[in-house]
Amino acid sequence: MSLAPLILFVYNRPEHTFNTLEALSKNIDADKTDLFIFSDGPKNEQAIQKITEVRNVVSNVKGFNKVEIITAEKNKGLANSIIGGVTQIINTYGKVIVLEDDLISAPNFLVYMNKALNFYEDYEKVFTIHGYCADIKFPQNYKFDTYFVPTRIGSWGWGTWKNVWETIDWNINDRDTFFKDAVQQKEFNYMGNDLVKMLKKQLANEIDTWDVQFCYHLLKNNAYSIYPVASKIQNKGTGEVGTHNTYTNYFDVELTNVNQVNFNFAVKPDETMVKKLKSFLDYNDSKLNKISQQIRSYIKIKMGNK
Repeated sequence: MSLAPLILFVYNRPEHTFNTLEALSKNIDADKTDLFIFSDGPKNEQAIQKITEVRNVVSNVKGFNKVEIITAEKNKGLANSIIGGVTQIINTYGKVIVLEDDLISAPNFLVYMNKALNFYEDYEKVFTIHGYCADIKFPQNYKFDTYFVPTRIGSWGWGTWKNVWETIDWNINDRDTFFKDAVQQKEFNYMGNDLVKMLKKQLANEIDTWDVQFCYHLLKNNAYSIYPVASKIQNKGTGEVGTHNTYTNYFDVELTNVNQVNFNFAVKPDETMVKKLKSFLDYNDSKLNKISQQIRSYIKIKMGNK
């Protein structure tokens, strides 16, 4: 089995970057994996110091087959960085595993991702592999280590193939038709009431993202993302709080089964599993949860973010 290259996108968080790389270097097969690090350029002069610190961190990376660092002089932004970086590497390797700088991986993250990419490669309706799974109570009799999710991709540790990536319409050229079609919009929002809103914001340049377009690509092709039952990823960025960030612990998970190297991959969708995730995502976008997280954020600020 050929191993997919690993791509890491970093910006201005040296401590997060160090922790992400530290966890990755302890992964099974890290020493056989090619690592590509894309370091975005500064938005302003105030960002230069932190970016310099990040680049010092990545320049000392060890534990991988090879490491290549690609630095940008000017700021590209998240979406352009990821779309351009993934395109560059996937055109050579045919498949990729992608992370951002606030993700902690389990020791079996890489082996899981590589085996899943290999297993599902010929599944016409599987477009991406996801490394994160929310803390959901699944049926005890569910015998697989993965499950199919329609429409919704995961951006917290993911992988895909060249034939999928190169067909994504990043500009959403059929947007006018879509926003006149209430049925399609309802279908798009099935795996989270935020998707249509995010797509509108992206097209209005109010946010800078790439994953909602990928989700839309799944919708248009009636395709799926593969999620693990036991999460291989923790996101350490969701607990940050500040002027423009709201604290949330809703997506916190424990990493379990971290030494598992053999997986029983699901071969078809299971509606029970889909509904479990749908309920989780719907509640996340609910007014009750938003109020709860705002209260937690306020408490965090009053406690000095401790």
